[in-house]
Amino acid sequence: STHLKIDGYHTCMNGLRSTFDNKMGDGFFPVKFADLKAEITHLDKLHHGDLELDGVVISAAPLHHPQGGFAFRFKEGEKVFVFMTDNELRQDRWRGRTLKDYVKFCKGADILVHDSQYTTGEIEERRGWGHSDYEAAFAMAEKAEVKRLILTHHDPARTDLEVTELTAQCKALAGAKGSGMVIEAAMEMSELEL
Repeated sequence: STHLKIDGYHTCMNGLRSTFDNKMGDGFFPVKFADLKAEITHLDKLHHGDLELDGVVISAAPLHHPQGGFAFRFKEGEKVFVFMTDNELRQDRWRGRTLKDYVKFCKGADILVHDSQYTTGEIEERRGWGHSDYEAAFAMAEKAEVKRLILTHHDPARTDLEVTELTAQCKALAGAKGSGMVIEAAMEMSELEL
């Protein structure tokens, strides 16, 4: 028999259950969980500590976003990948986490994919929405000694050319600070190699 284990942020897990186990099927998943020929277990491990799967240590940290969520850190051997989208970087404490906690979580990452939806001019009107500006993302990545920063969660109103310009501005900022960090924009269908 097939075994499926699902883990994640507790409020998101409730949403997953209601989306996929909706009995009637509304286009998301037309089969009741009880009818599947698999053993499905909903875990609650990441909320309380690391999880190890096939030699990869997975850590989670709460995101600074009104609906919550997790950032994930994947470590295999000496390689580290961090995925942290929908996260507003601020100086104040959020659900027990500070900017220093995020720096520690990302410390030494080979690749950090981070929310960079706004410019510094745009962020002031959007404080509390749960998203960052590219300068804050770069500053945090620099403190964490990240090797490669991938800007993501592009504003839906931004064109591809504007995303390219924003990325160039972030690269110029890094260059002005003497940083050797590689900076690029996330793109659909990208494959990242550690």
